[in-house]
Amino acid sequence: MLINSLVGKQGIETTSLIEVIEFATLSCYYILLQVVQWAAFYCWKGDAILPMTGRCREPNCHAVVIRPLHYCTKHADKEAAYQASRERWTNRTDNSKRYKDYNKRKREYSDIKVEQNKFYQSKQWKSIRDVVRRRDNFLCQYCKAHNRVRTGKIVDHIVPVEFDLNGKTIMDNLAFCCSKCHTRKTKWEQIYYGTGYGNKTKNVIPIKNVKDVPDFQKNER
Repeated sequence: MLINSLVGKQGIETTSLIEVIEFATLSCYYILLQVVQWAAFYCWKGDAILPMTGRCREPNCHAVVIRPLHYCTKHADKEAAYQASRERWTNRTDNSKRYKDYNKRKREYSDIKVEQNKFYQSKQWKSIRDVVRRRDNFLCQYCKAHNRVRTGKIVDHIVPVEFDLNGKTIMDNLAFCCSKCHTRKTKWEQIYYGTGYGNKTKNVIPIKNVKDVPDFQKNER
């Protein structure tokens, strides 16, 4: 009723009312956009309406500092050294070298590990991994062997490849497992098989069945 009376008083036809509403909406949107741009402009120019602040990086110091500073006036003598370290980190160019050095020391310390890591990047392994996931219904087989139902994340070699390289593609030597079982099994393998960096493989009987592997979450509910 109110809209009809207004339309009648102003002499505006009903068909043009929608155009009036759309014009008013666009006008309000344009004004709001100008306000936002104005506020952003003044913040960017440094006439800071809301300056960026933070805590002093000194331990146990809770003084507020204005960026780009990271230390308060009391600990200002540490600012230059911190900025220099940030600059070195930003301009670092030896990432690939450090990554290769890490692989050589930690992941490729033997010929078997070199071949193992290449295998894990191959299409053959990715295909085998997908088959094992579906075969095990995406459940942790180590947990299942001890009457627990948990979803898995990793396809694991029951007998580690580092101990027996011939078992890397044997389906019966593969089991889907959760990350907790995988981490603890890796530590157990270092003790039982002698695998891992800095160890020497032992002459022991391989455990080929998940039911014979220790319960890695025995004391957890």
